[in-house]
Amino acid sequence: ILQQKVLASFMSEGHFALHLKKSRIICTARRKMVIDALTARLGLQLSVCPKSCGLHLFATTHTAGSDSAIRNAASRKGLAVSDLSSRYISAQPKQGLLLGYANFVSEIQLARSIDMLAECLDDHNRRPKTSERKFRIVSPKPDAASQ
Repeated sequence: ILQQKVLASFMSEGHFALHLKKSRIICTARRKMVIDALTARLGLQLSVCPKSCGLHLFATTHTAGSDSAIRNAASRKGLAVSDLSSRYISAQPKQGLLLGYANFVSEIQLARSIDMLAECLDDHNRRPKTSERKFRIVSPKPDAASQ
């Protein structure tokens, strides 16, 4: 009951409204920082949706292939991104990424993360599709004992 009284007092004195106002300002600035950085660094590979989606934004990819593969590569680098295509239920899925931005507090931290994401996209673009891979049969080298 004490916690409820403290919370009620916090809200009735306007502290919660002030917290929300400050949080909106901070998150709006972070969102702009992330969109600007993504557009500048990855604008040829991603299109960032300008609509507000809470503390996330999404970007469609301009690469051939699977956004799931990009997500997996990003995960191996320690980035927490989600693939957009897995969120579709009935419509034809778009390829893209769902990106959170609330934790970015510095441009340096953001730049490092975007560099890692760029590596994932670059690697994904360089990797040939399974149908395009060339396989060659390599004969085993004769070992010294058989000669």
